[in-house]
Amino acid sequence: MKLSIIIPAYNAEPYIEHLIQRLKPQICDDIEVLVVDDGSKMPYLPPYEWVRVIRQENKGLAGARNTGIENTSGEYIHFIDADDLVPENYVEYILKLLGAEDPDYVELSWKSFDEKGGVKFDYKLKEGEALTNPSACTRIFKRSFLGKLRFNEKKDTAEDEDLYRRIDWSKGKRATATEYMYFYRTSTPNSLSKKYRRGQTKTKRIIYYYDHITKDMKDLVKEVREEREKNEVVIMTRINDLPELEKYAAVIQPMGTYAHEVRGEENTYVEVVTSYKTQVVIYLSRPFAFGGRETFILNFCKTMAKHYDIIALFDNISIDYEARLMQYVQVVRNSRRIPIMCDTIIVNSVYDQIPANVSYKKSVQMVHGCQSSTARSIPADKDVTVCVSQAVKDSFGAEDAIVIRNMTASEKVEKKPNKSKTLKLITASRLDTDPKWEDKGAKRMIQLAKMLEEKGIAYEWGYFAESPLTDTPEGLVFHKATSNISKYIAEADYLVQLSSAEAFCYSVVEALEIGTAVIVTDLPVFKELKVEDGKNGYIVPLDMNFDVKKLKKVPTFKYSYNNGVLVSQWKRILGNTKPEHTYKPECMKLVKVVKTYRDIRLNRILKTGERLMMPEDRARSCAEAGFVEIEEV
Repeated sequence: MKLSIIIPAYNAEPYIEHLIQRLKPQICDDIEVLVVDDGSKMPYLPPYEWVRVIRQENKGLAGARNTGIENTSGEYIHFIDADDLVPENYVEYILKLLGAEDPDYVELSWKSFDEKGGVKFDYKLKEGEALTNPSACTRIFKRSFLGKLRFNEKKDTAEDEDLYRRIDWSKGKRATATEYMYFYRTSTPNSLSKKYRRGQTKTKRIIYYYDHITKDMKDLVKEVREEREKNEVVIMTRINDLPELEKYAAVIQPMGTYAHEVRGEENTYVEVVTSYKTQVVIYLSRPFAFGGRETFILNFCKTMAKHYDIIALFDNISIDYEARLMQYVQVVRNSRRIPIMCDTIIVNSVYDQIPANVSYKKSVQMVHGCQSSTARSIPADKDVTVCVSQAVKDSFGAEDAIVIRNMTASEKVEKKPNKSKTLKLITASRLDTDPKWEDKGAKRMIQLAKMLEEKGIAYEWGYFAESPLTDTPEGLVFHKATSNISKYIAEADYLVQLSSAEAFCYSVVEALEIGTAVIVTDLPVFKELKVEDGKNGYIVPLDMNFDVKKLKKVPTFKYSYNNGVLVSQWKRILGNTKPEHTYKPECMKLVKVVKTYRDIRLNRILKTGERLMMPEDRARSCAEAGFVEIEEV
């Protein structure tokens, strides 16, 4: 037998059949074809007697190729991936070349093509020219030249590079195929090479960067030698005084490339490709400084992180909000090139679409607002729809939706009695008065303030919003929005929320939990939240026609809110998978960028003047490199 063709196959339909049909007219007595079915879900059943199949439990590409070597007898061996192709004259050309030159190995000219058959790249060798890539598929090996060398089964990819580095090419005679003899298919979805690039394989690409590798860096040789046993290792340096490193890794000049991890000195050349795998992704494209959705995400992460591994995913996020979330879960600023795999994704806006880089088994659409004339309908492409109140569900007429009220996770704050005769009021709201949004109560607040003044009722009313109202009475005092107002609520007599429509209203529940009475408009959701007129607050009409003097009698009460039931409801949706809890909150530092650079951890360019939070060790490393300054919060 002159040539053994070894085809590793794992769930390779329909591509493998295309390859077999290409080989069919070329079959002769001098070649054998062995398909190693590496644990495919559906066993590969060959349509021809000349195709032999060995089926084994999944060992990965390296294990499948090694099985092929041990179970073939050809003088020469060629590994052809099941989703690739060879030309119509492949057998004739290769057998003629082997017979004429009797080489130890043959290097093949190759092309890559897309799903439409168009050539994306080609590499045509001249006579005697050597390949620059380490691919085993673009080489045909003499069995005696390989000897006892085998592919490293500790790696689930990059095994070609590993074998390439262990072969002593100086002892082999090379022949060159100047015609194209191998065709790569680049359009195969979820191919091993694509998974490797995205960081979805066990084997990673690690780059060591040092501007100058000196002779005293002997420990680096040992580390690289050990690391290359399970990962692909590249050394990037301008000057290398340790040529021994070239036995264990590719040593290259600084250049733009990618890696899954970078070690050594800071640099701007390497793009770090990261992939994430978790149980739950909770997604919002752009959070506000504060609001119902933002509070929901914070409380959900704080409470459910005990039960699940969670990633909070955003396209953009403020430093303050990011820092609060990072106390409980991993926070990721999304990049469309970073793959994120999860069991369940929770989408928190009816306007947001699931990012294309997120793969999931189940999708949940949260509905945080009531239907209005300007609001879009609930997306119908999710597996589960969750409304935060019955009022939301009824407003949309969403019969199939589940109602799970928002859980609270406020800090325990002691109620402080007001010993003065001045009523203390507090409001926290975005206070939108634009007609295209629901009225959050700004006009009613001003009206109530004037009603209090007219009746001679002394009051102090602090309101937290993104911007101040105009033409307000002196008693209404603006405070810049903040994400935590618990201590202010505890000091107040009333929390006031006078909106025209509400889907939930965290501040009302938080106030009731603390023991602070509320003043709310007559909306269904407040009754759903167990606001009782005269007992734990006052329900006022939307037209504000009521006796303001009754507010002087501030109710005292007890109120409980059952978060345990809400956790159980979420567990029924998310399942009972066991978290690994690999994420550990880090000590964060606020930094200011003083020199524009590409941050290899964040996988983006940071511009001079930008401020962001960094883990403390990372912040100090970047500060020492001159890229950032650490600021005091």
